[in-house]
Amino acid sequence: MSDPINQLVGRRIRLIRTARTLRQEDLAQALGVSTTQVQKYENGTNRVPASRLFKLSQLLEQPVGWFFDEPKGRYAVTAVDPEALQLAQTVMAISDTPKRAALLRLIHALARR
Repeated sequence: MSDPINQLVGRRIRLIRTARTLRQEDLAQALGVSTTQVQKYENGTNRVPASRLFKLSQLLEQPVGWFFDEPKGRYAVTAVDPEALQLAQTVMAISDTPKRAALLRLIHALARR
C-alpha cells in the first residue's frame, strides 16, 4: 500500500497536468523520466524526489507547497473528478472576464440551492 502523502502528491500532479491538458508523455519528457514513472507518481506508487518535485512546480507553475495541500471546505474535490476538470477547463476558456464571473456567480447560486 502506498503512503498517503505520495497519493496526495500524485493526485495533485494529475489534477494540474490534466487541467493544463498535458499528456503523461509530455510531462515525462520534460522531467526526463519514463511515462511509466509519471504514472507511478500519479498513482502514489512511487515517491517524487524533492528535486523532481521542484522541477514539477516550475513546469506546472505551482508552488511546491501546493502539491501537499489537501483541499478543504464545501467545494473541495478530493479526487480528480473528470466532470469537475471539464467544467473548470470550459469556464477558463471563456475569455470575457465579466461573463466568466457571471457564470461563476450562477454556479455558486445553484450550488446553494
